[in-house]
Amino acid sequence: MSGLAQEPRRTPVLTEDAWSGAYVGAIAGAASDRGATQSVVGCAANGFLCDPTHYPENAAALSAAAGGSTSRTTFTAGVLVGFNWRLGTFVYGLEADASALHQSATHGGSRSSLNLGLTNPGPAPVIATIGSSAQIDGLATLRARAGYLVSPSLLVYATGGLALTKQTVSNAYTDDWQFNGGAIGGSRSSAPAIGAAFGGGLEWSVARNWTLKAEYLHVNFGSHSTSGLVSVVQIPVARNTFDSSGKIRADLFRLGSTFSF
Repeated sequence: MSGLAQEPRRTPVLTEDAWSGAYVGAIAGAASDRGATQSVVGCAANGFLCDPTHYPENAAALSAAAGGSTSRTTFTAGVLVGFNWRLGTFVYGLEADASALHQSATHGGSRSSLNLGLTNPGPAPVIATIGSSAQIDGLATLRARAGYLVSPSLLVYATGGLALTKQTVSNAYTDDWQFNGGAIGGSRSSAPAIGAAFGGGLEWSVARNWTLKAEYLHVNFGSHSTSGLVSVVQIPVARNTFDSSGKIRADLFRLGSTFSF
């Protein structure tokens, strides 16, 4: 009807408050890990590396060679989603992220054994090569955030929650023993691992709905283990247990950007 005024069409307007509502973003940075493995070669009654009364030095030397600690730094990058609630100058929220991350710790070397001939005596010494490794592949976190607005555009926050990765521990043994085909063995075990993630950061509102952030995050996963056997190739009953465990902790230093809507 011509006498009725039509209500103008409303165009959705994005919020200008970067500290309220849902957001998505991307992150990238450096990950510095501290990894450690520990190995134990057992002296079984039917062992050829050692038995309860012969050459226990072999077990100690081989176990020491297949363990230790190390650190290194790698690149990490990923995506994130979250939601903020603002109460005055305080901001609370939940954030989840998924990142590409590969961290590993490998230890090993060669050892000259006293004798590997308990079953079929051979020349000494025999050179054994032994090692173990621990690694994590991929990282996802689910964390709470709590922060304070130092200014309308600058948020200082702390964060903490759960971390998820795939954790793998493996070990391996070979030697140059010329009798009965030498000896070989090892094992590998992989499983999802849940750990803790905590840290903090700064976030700046730099434009309408956009923020930049600098964040530190520490992730820590418990120990994972694997159990295997080292056997003489032609005499499989002549064998020793070979068990390894490992764990990795990582410190992440990341830069990111988010868009709120």
